[in-house]
Amino acid sequence: MARVHLLGDLRSRCGDLETLEVDAPNVRSLIDALEERCPELIEVGLRSMSVAIDGEVMTNADFESIGPDTEIHFLSALSGG
Repeated sequence: MARVHLLGDLRSRCGDLETLEVDAPNVRSLIDALEERCPELIEVGLRSMSVAIDGEVMTNADFESIGPDTEIHFLSALSGG
C-alpha cells in the first residue's frame, strides 16, 4: 500500500494522523480514498495541490501510477513576495 504523509492542515483534518496507508492504482483514486476516509480533507482541495511521488514533485498527477511502496506528500501552494 502507498504511504501518504500528512502535514499541517492535512494532519489536523485527518485525526492528527502522521501517515495513512492507502491502496490505490493512481493519484486520483488515492485522493478519492483519502476523502472517503477523512471527509474534512475535501475542504482542503487535494485535487488542486501538487503531489510528490517518491520525491518527484508533479502537478496534474491524477493518473500517475502508484506502486505498493510509494511515498506520497501533498504540497500546498506557497505565497510570498
